[in-house]
Amino acid sequence: GQYGIPAGQEYIYVLLHHGHDNSDIRNKRSEMLSLFYQSTTDRFSKLVFLSGSTALILLNASAVPDRQSVLRLLQEYRERLMAKFPGIPWCLAMSFEAQGILSIKAAVHKCEQVLQVGRLIHPGSWLHDYDDLGLLTWLQIPEGELKQLLTRFQKVLEHERSQELI
Repeated sequence: GQYGIPAGQEYIYVLLHHGHDNSDIRNKRSEMLSLFYQSTTDRFSKLVFLSGSTALILLNASAVPDRQSVLRLLQEYRERLMAKFPGIPWCLAMSFEAQGILSIKAAVHKCEQVLQVGRLIHPGSWLHDYDDLGLLTWLQIPEGELKQLLTRFQKVLEHERSQELI
């Protein structure tokens, strides 16, 4: 993989998160980077560790032609992670919006909101996309209250047609 992040490059930002409270991915850094470099994802992106539970994948927006290509790249890397670290629930959150490196803080914040709302609305999903959640990511409802609301609407959410309405 290449080092450095070109300032003029636009990226699609993807948050990589694990659901284990007791595990720090920074302790798995070398193994995660090795898996990253072995995957196709390495040719088009960078991997940056943000915290003990979160990393950021910066996908070169000009190198990935469409959403399906991005999904294939992410799925490949996630499958490698799942094979190497079984039992760790790797989850990704993204916004398919090309932005420069100067927008990294806002992009990470947006992905964090997508992850938070996505895990509540679609708890079994490994990938949460802003386009699937839209405005729900910007609602300022405390998590406890949002969980209560979602419990009430759970039966409605079980039907795909109803999900579109909500």
